[in-house]
Amino acid sequence: MHRLLSILVGLSVASLAHAQTSGTLLPVDTVSDPGGARAVLTNPGGMGSLRTWEVQAINTQMFDGDGEGTALLFVTPVWGPISIGLGAEVIRPPDGAEALGRVHSGLGLSLRNRFYFGVAWRHTESGADNPIDGLDALDVGMLWRPTRWFSLGAVLRDLNNPSLDGQRVSRRYDLGFTVRPGTDRVLLDAGVSVNEDTEDVDVNTRLAVEPLDGWQIAATATIQPRADAVHLAIGAGMTFHFGPIGVDSGTVMRRPDGGAVSVEGYSVGVRLSGVPHRSLVRRVGKTVVVPLGSAGEVPNPTLFSGGRPTFTHVVRAMDALGNDETVSGVLIRDKRTAFGWAQTEELRGVIASLKARGKRVSVYLDHGELRHLYLYAGADTVVLNPAGGLRLVGLRTSLTYFKSALDTLGIQTQWVRFGKYKTFPEQFERTDASAESREVRNSLLDGLYSQITEAIATGRKMEGAKVRAIMDKGPLVGQETVDNGFVDRLAFWDEMEKVLSKESGGPVRLSPWRRSGVLPEKEWGHKPVVAVIPVVGQIVEGSSRTVFGLGTKMAGSDTIIAALTRAERDRNVVGVVLRVDSPGGSTMASDLIQRKVSQLRKKKPVVVSFGNLAASGGYYIAMGANKVVASDATVTGSIGIFTGKPAFKTLREWLRIGRTTFTRGKFATLFDSDKPWSAEEIALITQKVRHFYDLFLKRVQDGRGMSKDEVVKVAEGRVWLGSQAKERKLVDERGGVLHAIRVVSEMAGVSDPHRVGIRFLPSKTLAERVRSTLGIEIESVLTRLGLRNALALVYPFLVAYEAGEALMLMPYELQFH
Repeated sequence: MHRLLSILVGLSVASLAHAQTSGTLLPVDTVSDPGGARAVLTNPGGMGSLRTWEVQAINTQMFDGDGEGTALLFVTPVWGPISIGLGAEVIRPPDGAEALGRVHSGLGLSLRNRFYFGVAWRHTESGADNPIDGLDALDVGMLWRPTRWFSLGAVLRDLNNPSLDGQRVSRRYDLGFTVRPGTDRVLLDAGVSVNEDTEDVDVNTRLAVEPLDGWQIAATATIQPRADAVHLAIGAGMTFHFGPIGVDSGTVMRRPDGGAVSVEGYSVGVRLSGVPHRSLVRRVGKTVVVPLGSAGEVPNPTLFSGGRPTFTHVVRAMDALGNDETVSGVLIRDKRTAFGWAQTEELRGVIASLKARGKRVSVYLDHGELRHLYLYAGADTVVLNPAGGLRLVGLRTSLTYFKSALDTLGIQTQWVRFGKYKTFPEQFERTDASAESREVRNSLLDGLYSQITEAIATGRKMEGAKVRAIMDKGPLVGQETVDNGFVDRLAFWDEMEKVLSKESGGPVRLSPWRRSGVLPEKEWGHKPVVAVIPVVGQIVEGSSRTVFGLGTKMAGSDTIIAALTRAERDRNVVGVVLRVDSPGGSTMASDLIQRKVSQLRKKKPVVVSFGNLAASGGYYIAMGANKVVASDATVTGSIGIFTGKPAFKTLREWLRIGRTTFTRGKFATLFDSDKPWSAEEIALITQKVRHFYDLFLKRVQDGRGMSKDEVVKVAEGRVWLGSQAKERKLVDERGGVLHAIRVVSEMAGVSDPHRVGIRFLPSKTLAERVRSTLGIEIESVLTRLGLRNALALVYPFLVAYEAGEALMLMPYELQFH
């Protein structure tokens, strides 16, 4: 019967038993720097510190002594703070005995303040005559990285005291810390390992240095004082990273007390990560392919993934390419983008910024429309699929009126409004557009169309009048797009390397788009964070929700206030960007959010970034912020208020439905949907609504530092483009969400905005992830049937607002096609 008696010569039976529960030797890992997926073996707490999956394979060959074996290890986050680890080992004893098989499974948790906890269980199988056969052992580990320069690790090994050949395996306690002296390229470690039964203490030290990107060298020394001798074990290792792929090598040496140093063995390994390390070999002069599709403002993770990147993630990642020295060109492959006009304007700005930093920007389109021409006009090269075209049909926006249909049904509506341009009720009161509605619509169309045509003219180096004349020709197909100067050439996608090589005068190789400079491990400590809090959809009281199957979002005051409160209390959040894409909604909900924004700005800077739409209540909530930023194409303003109700009495009587109502109190039926308001009731409602209108004017007056006369002049429910709003002091600066992040970073005293991380608040709950997973298909079906937009428009009025509630809501559902 083989017992592996030569594993550690001179140790007690209990120590021998513990050695036999150990496995493949890893020369240069420590409990406070577990080594990625090797955390399954070195410190289970390290599993929670990985932000992506990682696979490692290690083989250790020993000339003399224990530790020879082969290991395959895998760790991945699975949901939220939870990670799992799996491993398999083949351990080869030093005396030529039968190899041992071992499996590992572990669970890691990422807790608050960069504290990670994990457990790992291992089961060993061997020949029937080996006492280690069937041995089960449990390790518990923790890792704490409270700052960017300090890491503390601890492991309790063999917690369950497994029995080996009648002997209890001794627990072992490992404790260590790692220090980064001013840079993450140098690591200094120190630690101790204590055997519970023998009280033997080993002292460990390590120095690791990364002199070049992707090349790390390390050396360890372990001092083992015993009753009659002091032994020394030395490890040396080297790692080479090539992006997501890495190669490890290491050597094990020992020096017995008074003896000479001898090489005991060596190890080699490979690793593969979902996120690339800093790479030793970096291909310079590459052209990165950026597949650009649509992106929402709110993260929408599912059960199985983090969901698609948000618009903020997309523009930040694209902008980062401008600082990547290995990138000389960017090729955008448009994947049916359908961004709003303000989002499109911000993406144009990113393209211009990339060009200004020396990157050549090319675009490939299968087909496009006016929005795409506006977006890509400033690119160096625009290439179109030969079978594609540009659907240029100008701009249009439509109003729909329901009065005649309601009259036919016998449904009467009544409205009280303040602001002659607050024309939302008109769709229920009129059969066509009022003079005020026509004035605003034409102003918006004129401003946006002028902005678009001027941008196209500048980007394509043409006269504005010529651009308008070409667009008035209507859709252009194939060669027509080239002949008219809107496209540079026609080509198929698989010809793009040749096309770009010919234009640049040298070979061009296309590279996939990967985030650079991101390590698979989570940050040590916390770098400065800007909290991004989206306010998307109509503003309602209570919790935010996404309508199942429709995808319609409603921003709940309770949810937004809770996110603002969390940002206020989180010491790592240096500032807040409130990203608004909302037509407004509930007056009460808007006022509650505005109050919390006003309170927060006294402690941390708050910048409001207006997206495609920030009107009425969506504008109101910005009045407490330090600054308001908007794109020129943002639709904003609508400082006004209204309320109303339908009356179904005529319809009910026509349907011969009887109804008897019993009341107490003069105005008990004030919000009854059966009867219209009386003159006295309208006077009462008008008085109450005026109070909210005056409150709105006062909030703008205080928030913008304007006189009441100045506010009234731009109020009345009037809607403006962002460029018009800035001229009228309704916003502070021109820009999108990237500019807002830069502004709030500077206000927080962070000199380099690229050092700032972003964190979306609030985070999604498990229930929301489940609904997202199930709702995608239903939403897709309703969209194909043409029902989604209509249902999305009606839904908030059915469930989110009370009868007679005062609403700060944009005067119409506004879209420019």
